[in-house]
Amino acid sequence: MEAAQKKSDPLQKEPARILVVDDEEIIRNLIEDILVEEGYEVISARNGEEGLRIFKERQGCFDLIILDIIMPEADGQMFFYRAQKIKPDLTILLISGYSKSKVKDDLIRAGVRAYLPKPFTIAYFIDIVHRLLGE
Repeated sequence: MEAAQKKSDPLQKEPARILVVDDEEIIRNLIEDILVEEGYEVISARNGEEGLRIFKERQGCFDLIILDIIMPEADGQMFFYRAQKIKPDLTILLISGYSKSKVKDDLIRAGVRAYLPKPFTIAYFIDIVHRLLGE
């Protein structure tokens, strides 16, 4: 999918690049809209396989990855471990409606930086994104 980007002042620094990987179209589009409104460059993917393809094409050049756990065709766990081999210092925000998932706990131990249970408020989501990007 094409990157969406908000117009920015030429004197401002480059916007952070964020990859959103979620199979729920409504959630994915909402997250993308929120992030673009905040001034970020956003690319989204429907599942882990598509996300990994985009990640490889862009050589891992993302400041943040927002990753769902449970997805068809390739889940968040597969994406995480394969992407981590390419770029070990990934900054990942894990989102999921399955808060008691063993996979979630394993991914957090393996290096996921933050976890946000679905549903979440926009304000809390933005706050976590800002913190993960050091803003």
